[in-house]
Amino acid sequence: MKRVVIFAHYDKQNIIDPYVIDYLKELRKYSEIIFVSDGDLSRQEISKVKDLCFDNICKKHGESNDFGSYKKGFILLKEKYSQKFNSLDEVLFVNDSCYLVGKFETIFNDMEENTEIDFWGLTDNYVSFDNPEYHIQSYFLSFRKNVYLDNDFHIFIKNIKSEINKKNIIDNYEIGLSKLLYKKNKNILCYFSTYNIDRYIIENKFELFKDIKKIHKEHSLFYMDNVNYAYSDKFYILLLCGFPLLKVSLLDQNTSYGDKLTFFWSKIITKLNINDKSRIVNHKKRLGHKIKSPYIGLHINICGKRILNIKISNYFRLKLFGIRILKTKL
Repeated sequence: MKRVVIFAHYDKQNIIDPYVIDYLKELRKYSEIIFVSDGDLSRQEISKVKDLCFDNICKKHGESNDFGSYKKGFILLKEKYSQKFNSLDEVLFVNDSCYLVGKFETIFNDMEENTEIDFWGLTDNYVSFDNPEYHIQSYFLSFRKNVYLDNDFHIFIKNIKSEINKKNIIDNYEIGLSKLLYKKNKNILCYFSTYNIDRYIIENKFELFKDIKKIHKEHSLFYMDNVNYAYSDKFYILLLCGFPLLKVSLLDQNTSYGDKLTFFWSKIITKLNINDKSRIVNHKKRLGHKIKSPYIGLHINICGKRILNIKISNYFRLKLFGIRILKTKL
């Protein structure tokens, strides 16, 4: 299939991080790319994507986050590269809110064979804030020719405007886009749907229970209420099913997600033998974000040497001069 990805980027330091380059390299195996950054990037930064993208827009636009970038890239493709635009099989909207931890080969091969579909994405959700509407999540969307050439789709994209409120962005654009395409009777598919993930859990519950107990003594996988699976403990099931991404915000300590397995993301991706986690750690450090940890730590140093180390999680650990003197379950 002939494809073009509109890739939306934002970085508060106006840097194209190595994890973004990894993602672009993987996408470039299957598609051409237009890179759109909502930031004033230097020539040095833009040069990082020169060999991966056939065009770019790297100027601050401030139009509704990623959807503003999708809009800019789509209009550029449509107006500047009209011949290419009309000859494509798919146009994709993809953003930088995920770390690449797997491969897309199986996904693209499967979807290339699925010729009945008009619009597809990777994950879905039924609830956003107080709006209980089904939608395909907007960090990865793919539109076939009878969608991206449709005039109503063009009007939708053209009408994207600046929104400060995240709820309005999701309601108007993420949910709104799925509603539009459902209303037009387009054939929609979610590759890692909540239905398929739930069915996988039911069919493999005993094996999963044993497996997860090896990672963490207690788990919330089977009784949690969250249906936004890419942002919850069920990210583990997504990875087992071949999901190639890990949401950036899933690992932040300052998020509201209380799911326990997210604290053990590093152990999980190591166990699954997927991509090097150093890119993730380095990105979080650069932005000053604390990665989720199962521990609350207290350290006492004298003359630069640590003499006391206390870690609190489900277990209380106390070390003195590096020697464990107490370990007990709380």
